[in-house]
Amino acid sequence: MKLDGKVLRYETRTIFPSDPDRFAAQLRKHPWFAYAEEKRREHGTGRTVPRYHYTAPEGYFNDGTGFCRWKGKWHLFYGSLPERTEGGGFVWGHAVSDDLIRWMDLPPAIVNGPEPETWTGSVYVEEDRAIAAYRAYGGGEMGIGIAVSSDPLLLNWEKIPGEAGDYLPIHADPSKPEGNTGDPCIWKEDGAYYLISGKTENHPGSGELLRQGYLYRSTDLEHWEYLHPFLEDDRLKPLCDDLSCPTFWPLEERHLLIHYSHTYGARYILGDYDGDRHVFRPAASDGFGNGCFPFGGVGPTTSTCADGRVTMLYELSGSNHGDTWFPQTFCLPREIGLRGKYRDELIVKPAGAYESLRGEIREFGKKEIPNGGEWVLPDFHGVSYEAEMTFSYSGKPMIELNLFHSPDCREYTSVRVYPCGGATYRQDESFGVWDKSRKTVVTVSMDHSSLDRGLITHSPEKTEVFLYPDEKLHLHVFADIGVLEVFVNDRAVLCARPLPVLEDSDGISLTVRGEGKAVLEQAQIWEMKEIGFPIYPGPAI
Repeated sequence: MKLDGKVLRYETRTIFPSDPDRFAAQLRKHPWFAYAEEKRREHGTGRTVPRYHYTAPEGYFNDGTGFCRWKGKWHLFYGSLPERTEGGGFVWGHAVSDDLIRWMDLPPAIVNGPEPETWTGSVYVEEDRAIAAYRAYGGGEMGIGIAVSSDPLLLNWEKIPGEAGDYLPIHADPSKPEGNTGDPCIWKEDGAYYLISGKTENHPGSGELLRQGYLYRSTDLEHWEYLHPFLEDDRLKPLCDDLSCPTFWPLEERHLLIHYSHTYGARYILGDYDGDRHVFRPAASDGFGNGCFPFGGVGPTTSTCADGRVTMLYELSGSNHGDTWFPQTFCLPREIGLRGKYRDELIVKPAGAYESLRGEIREFGKKEIPNGGEWVLPDFHGVSYEAEMTFSYSGKPMIELNLFHSPDCREYTSVRVYPCGGATYRQDESFGVWDKSRKTVVTVSMDHSSLDRGLITHSPEKTEVFLYPDEKLHLHVFADIGVLEVFVNDRAVLCARPLPVLEDSDGISLTVRGEGKAVLEQAQIWEMKEIGFPIYPGPAI
């Protein structure tokens, strides 16, 4: 099924009427819903399709973009390259949720026209309207477009004309210091709008690419003034990096800039914003431990609430398999906060109403894990579940948790924990023993996750967290038919796309190796229900 491109292209500025009853009636009849339902039915719900992680109807999407909260609902936009439009080109796909877990597909929001493609950007929400900034692309850089919406479901977007009379208020201009324009992030302060164009700069010595954003200012969204580079004194930036998909929010007493690097994957910069000079000084920077394209997290997007909480979502790539259909998916939402003596570390924990999906529970009591042997959790089988596990240990044993585990061990995905096996945390005498001041290393390895020879292999994902000498290890696991997210003591998270092919790759086992011993203090495992994808009921909006 293909839709008439005229239904989706921006040939008129208003697609849906402003009257609420007519709005709902017209939306209910929109051909997008039949199309989305058909595509989901076509892809089915087999062993390659996640049960409670959101996937787009067609299964493919690009960066998460424009994530925001409007009129009590969460809106998620993403780069969609559908087969449905004449002439193709990226548009902004669209889904809406009340609880950040159950999502309803909506017709595409900002569609291409007159620019050939509307790429990644962000949304800033005011009291009476939402403002989107997006990257315009057409076989080369074109510029940055601005669009506004005020309807209940952010379906009508009016593109703001620029000084040149077209729909690009900011044009790509190689003569400017920033060169061509990149992915934009927009916000408002002191009565003016500010926009970061996320791109790169050259290392003054080697010429290697470094991440950098370039700042613009406007009072009316039509006329924009270029100011200067946004990152100042960024001594933490790695080589061959870029500032794609930036989102910038206050986070408690500091500011957080999350971006995507085409070399290193999803990353964050935590630092201090000088509101007088409008520059951002990084204090800490790291990755989210989810790998680089095409294996890990792509296109992170964040939003903030009135209480200052920052919520994050991003795309987890598919399998890059030529013969089997594996959909791309979004991670579960994460709540981001600050921790640490110097307020330069992140809290990263699952957010949204995931607990509402919990079904039957299995509980396991205290159990010493055999050193060198293997303990298989008895009578457990599942490929779509949530698990919370708490461990205590003495010495420095390697603790291994094997998920999607087949009885003959031909397929399994390993989560390995190496206590005190990482870098020194702080030079702090209160820890007493120097060795206990080292971070704990956690990896997710897919070396044995699938017998499918067509899958592209890659190295283990890795993160390091500091656990205090008397602190227990807590793993919060979300496994979902080819999606794995492992939160470590609410300080870090690792993601992977294990894709086992054996029907009996559905067990869990534990083992310990090396010096010391480890005890599973307790484990709770819930079967997770399917979220489903409701069709817009109307007229209550």
